[in-house]
Amino acid sequence: MLEEMRAFAVLAEVGSVQRAAARLGLTQSAVSRQIQRLEDDLRTTLVDRRIKPSKLTPVGWMVLRRCQSILQSVADLKASASPDQEPAGVLRLGIGNVLADDRMVECLHAVGRQFPRVAIHIRTDWHHALIGHVNEGTLDMALIPKRPDLSLPDGLDAKIIGVEPLVFVAGSGEKKLARHGPLERLFDHRWVVKPKGSGTREMLELLLERRQLPFKIAAEVRDENLMLSLIARNLGVGLATRRSVQRHLRAGKGRLRLLDVPDLKLGLDIAIVRAGFLGSLQAAVDALEQRLARLFNGNAGR
Repeated sequence: MLEEMRAFAVLAEVGSVQRAAARLGLTQSAVSRQIQRLEDDLRTTLVDRRIKPSKLTPVGWMVLRRCQSILQSVADLKASASPDQEPAGVLRLGIGNVLADDRMVECLHAVGRQFPRVAIHIRTDWHHALIGHVNEGTLDMALIPKRPDLSLPDGLDAKIIGVEPLVFVAGSGEKKLARHGPLERLFDHRWVVKPKGSGTREMLELLLERRQLPFKIAAEVRDENLMLSLIARNLGVGLATRRSVQRHLRAGKGRLRLLDVPDLKLGLDIAIVRAGFLGSLQAAVDALEQRLARLFNGNAGR
């Protein structure tokens, strides 16, 4: 029916079958048959042929407005689905809780300016939830911490774009705890940790298990900012992303001490998980991925 609607819309615009046929590259009889088929499908008369030149009937004008709306929607759909078109629409980005940081603002702002017809919608969550959303098609891409044992659904791949350094941290009141020294000096202390599935929790558990050190939990906290606030109040020690500790210190939310463990450099791999068939959003997603990669690679050595 789309071809019939297009012929009808062109006929209404140019005013005659002859000019409509020239516009569409068809014969006059072919255009007339398309208009007749549309009338038959709708079981109504769209063109009053009793007068010369013929004019649209009242119902024909109503149908014309609907046809124009449908044809425009189809054109928009084709444009949004084509990777060759200017990116437009909503880019749905997921960011792992541990990575959500105001330093990403410049990346998002730059992509927004580069592609003014793209609106970026952001969702923060745990990485396994974000992977599920990408797999279900409700997110276009996700920025997540990737553990070595992380499994992905079939059809999804994780591309490592950088590393987020991890640091051991304690409250400033832990005077008896030396700033420099082996990991074993922490075994008498309790830990303030995140729930399982955060990446840092699993890394810490594996590290202590390999060295046969006890793992005593003082608190399990989902929010990293709250976790660091509890550590600053000397509830226990912790392992956190360096960017979160720096953000906490800049905000003046409590005094923290970084603990140096010689010859032990820990970090979370940072990965992008992307949906397939992004259509016109492909270029915007590529640009955002490149900027995020520069951000994390640039911060890895600081």
